[in-house]
Amino acid sequence: LGYRFKYYFGWKIAEGACIMSGLGYNGVDKESGKHLWNRVEAVDVLKYETAQSLREASMQWNKTTNLWLRRYWYDRFPSSVNLYVTYLVSAFWHGFYAGYYMFFMTVAFATTVHRSIRRTIRPRFMMEDGKTPGPYKPLYDVASLIATNVTVNYFIISFVVLSFSASIAAFRSFYFVGQIIVVGLYLVFASGLIRPPKQVKKE
Repeated sequence: LGYRFKYYFGWKIAEGACIMSGLGYNGVDKESGKHLWNRVEAVDVLKYETAQSLREASMQWNKTTNLWLRRYWYDRFPSSVNLYVTYLVSAFWHGFYAGYYMFFMTVAFATTVHRSIRRTIRPRFMMEDGKTPGPYKPLYDVASLIATNVTVNYFIISFVVLSFSASIAAFRSFYFVGQIIVVGLYLVFASGLIRPPKQVKKE
């Protein structure tokens, strides 16, 4: 969290400058009638810190660059590879340190795993219509929030230390537990051991 605050500080100062110059003006909200000043918004701190998935967290971080990556890379590649291509471009965007590529490609793989979890586990906490939260849905939400934060804070190590050797040394001190869990979950879901619950057809 402390490491992220330097980004929050810089981005929010930049957003304020854009608002003061008029570049941040984004029209009028149709529902509330209030003037919007979020045309140039780099990060939504609250939504990022309370994200319940890696996808949701990434959407709230460096939002303008994220939008560019989505329009020009993610949406233009087949769904089987678009996530990995987008994260690879993002790593290249940051530079040539090995830590960037280790972080972004691992997060891409972890996002694939989370998609499987959401597709197979989340419906079990919803009502039969698939839209109404069930009585235990808050437990899923809390678990997702914790899992997302732990995943990001663990894999961000390579982004911070940058070098390959330092990253390996840091992960070795944790016995590569994060990598083992992610790969293990991927194999479990890929093997079909856990499947989405069958939907009840209404007559």
